[in-house]
Amino acid sequence: MTGDKKVLASTLPRHDDASKLADQFSDFFEQKVLRIRERFTESDASVVESETNSHSLSDFEPMTEESVRELVQSMKTKSCDLDPIPTSLLKLCLDDVILSLTCLINQSLTSGEFPTVFKQAILRPLLKKAGLDINDLSNYRPVSNISFASKLCEKAVFTQLNNT
Repeated sequence: MTGDKKVLASTLPRHDDASKLADQFSDFFEQKVLRIRERFTESDASVVESETNSHSLSDFEPMTEESVRELVQSMKTKSCDLDPIPTSLLKLCLDDVILSLTCLINQSLTSGEFPTVFKQAILRPLLKKAGLDINDLSNYRPVSNISFASKLCEKAVFTQLNNT
């Protein structure tokens, strides 16, 4: 991270209790999502639904070990606290785990289900830009950090949707 990004990433409102601050952010972001959802009408939802249903789950092809390997190698070596091992280590021992990763992705593609564990994220508030009032929660945006396996599965789906 550059200097400005480090400052933004580590800047939080003044607080005495980190747990209470986390609850305040959680409530704020939850209310923000509810306000956004209220802006949409049922007709807006039907337009989005009709535009996004151009693919069905039967469109997905099973991934080969080689195609999963290429995806893994093309991805940034970033880790998340949810990762069981650092991504750099996963890439080093890819030969030993490629079959498991491929099976995991193919199970998700063929079942049409994204594993519950992949739906977990670590949410961090990030100040939108330097100089904003750090005590105003509306000056923050939520950033979700997901596991490498979640990103890999998402990229597998993205790749197939964009290659059809």
